Amino acid sequence: MIKDNMLLIGAGAVGVFFSARLAQAGAEITVAARSDYEIVRKNGYTGTCSTGNFVWKPRIVRNAAEFGGKAGAIIIAAKALPDVDLAEMVRPATDENTVFILIQNGLDVETELHRSFPDNKLISAVAYIGVSRVAPGKIVQDGTAKLTLGLYPEGDAPEIEELCQAWNQAGVECRASGDIELVRWRKLLWNVPFNPISVLTGGYDTNQMMSDGDVAELAEKLMKEVQSVAAASGKILDDAMIEDNLNYTRNFPPYKTSMLLDFINHRPLEIDAIVGSVIRRARKYGVDTPIMDTVYTLLKACNAQNLKVNKK
Repeated sequence: MIKDNMLLIGAGAVGVFFSARLAQAGAEITVAARSDYEIVRKNGYTGTCSTGNFVWKPRIVRNAAEFGGKAGAIIIAAKALPDVDLAEMVRPATDENTVFILIQNGLDVETELHRSFPDNKLISAVAYIGVSRVAPGKIVQDGTAKLTLGLYPEGDAPEIEELCQAWNQAGVECRASGDIELVRWRKLLWNVPFNPISVLTGGYDTNQMMSDGDVAELAEKLMKEVQSVAAASGKILDDAMIEDNLNYTRNFPPYKTSMLLDFINHRPLEIDAIVGSVIRRARKYGVDTPIMDTVYTLLKACNAQNLKVNKK
């Protein structure tokens, strides 16, 4: 059972939430914490959640090297940033039997990890959740909490059934997919418009974005561009999906996107994983994405300026 010896790498709001829920179903999970290390080692984690509050006091280490031995499974929920070497982060706790569970945004995020450990099972996970870290060791979650799991690059594995059963038992809606790339495209249909727009509008939450007619129209146009690039990649996102995403956002409790929270806290943004990955596919297949290109350019500039401010 992979739940008997697990390690979490990337102890942000998403990683902590899903790991805490898995622990509620009986998983033994060690957490590699960095900025919160001293606080969470003493107090653990608390979650104020619409899906049920929790207090979780796992074993805390600083990194995989402190884990001691090899993990049966490693949950990787670190931000998908260009300068993050996931393979080196997990290597000290990895052997040929370690299963990776990668919870990240974007396309092709599995490539480098799979290249470094081609014989290890890699479960790609797509999360739908509104969750934020509001203080060291404290997270707040509202709305839905869903996961979709798929073996990368293809196939099936008994570990997926085990994980789905455990997460569902703990109140997280979790299902398996035989086409995890399609699931990633569906997530990008939301992420590409709303994450960048929240930053470029100066801090709009989801309610403000949908209440501003011009901004909502811009979000829909970006969705149309994602739809075109997905189609060129062989993945069909129909118009009903666009309308469903707009309605979902319109009816969701007002929420600051993860990218906006990163921006507010002067942290690097997942620009390449979320927007850049779609633009690279667009270039590959000759699809024009003029609005997305503009958003990408502006977002990179905002990110660079914001990180300079953080260094002062």
